[in-house]
Amino acid sequence: MFGLTTKRILTLFARKRNTVIEEKLTEYMILGERTNNEQFRYQLQVELDPPTQDQISIMLSNIQKDQSHLLISGATSVQDALNKYQNDFRTFRRPCLVDWDKGKVSPYSLLLQTRDFKQLL
Repeated sequence: MFGLTTKRILTLFARKRNTVIEEKLTEYMILGERTNNEQFRYQLQVELDPPTQDQISIMLSNIQKDQSHLLISGATSVQDALNKYQNDFRTFRRPCLVDWDKGKVSPYSLLLQTRDFKQLL
């Protein structure tokens, strides 16, 4: 409406400020503003607190069922992941990038291996 576009919200869950990942995501965010490229138009939130139980549920619903161990250490299923996280939030594996609008979750293993963050956006 009125030619306004909303930005996607990306949340980076991290244990501490991860400047390498933040810098790269910020570069793409600036590129999106300059070029008006929708792929790079987003708002980046960096969360040092663990996700809420609801956020974990959403994240687990957006990855393949057999991939829950990528988000929750030692998880063998989605239900197991939810139980493990409820008992100990430290089982959540960080960093983790979540695009809430696209329903896309990039767990720590992808973030740490990725050289080209465009693939994650």
